[in-house]
Amino acid sequence: MEVFILASGSKGNMAYLKVGDIKMFVDAGISYQKVKNKMEAYEENIFDVRTLLITHEHHDHVMGLKMLLKKAAIEDIYITKGTYNALPVDVVALFERVHFVVADEPFMISETKVSPFMLSHDAAEPVGYVIEHDYKKMVILTDSGYVDQGYHKLLSNADLYLLE
Repeated sequence: MEVFILASGSKGNMAYLKVGDIKMFVDAGISYQKVKNKMEAYEENIFDVRTLLITHEHHDHVMGLKMLLKKAAIEDIYITKGTYNALPVDVVALFERVHFVVADEPFMISETKVSPFMLSHDAAEPVGYVIEHDYKKMVILTDSGYVDQGYHKLLSNADLYLLE
C-alpha cells in the first residue's frame, strides 16, 4: 500500500492510494489542476486512477469532484446513498458507475477488502473506510466527532491511520 496526501484541511481533502493493482482517490476536495500537478510531482498519472471513494458531501471533500469527473478517467465511484443524494444533480449526472456503500457492509475492489463504517459528523450519511490488502490494513477516518465503541475492533491494529 502506498498513500499520497494530496490535500488535508478546511481548504480541501484528498488522498491518492495505490493498493495492489488498484489506484484510487479518496474524496475530491481540491481542483482538478491541483490534483494533476500533485500527481505529476509524485510521478503518477492522473489518468491511471479509475476508482474514487467519497466519505461525505461537504465542500472541502468534494469541491473538485465535478471537474475531476469531467477531465480524468474515473469509472467507479463508491458513495453512500445519503451522500449521493446530497450532491448537486449536475455532479451526480457525471458518475459513470455508482456503487452504493452501506456502513458495516464490506465489499471487494479486485483483491482489496473495503469496510465502510459510520462517522459522527453533520453530513447526510458520512462514512470512513478500512482498506485491507495483502495482510496490511489502513483506516481512513475524516471529520468525526467520536468513534462509536462498536467500531473499536474493526479500527484496531491498523498499519496506517489517515485522520483528518
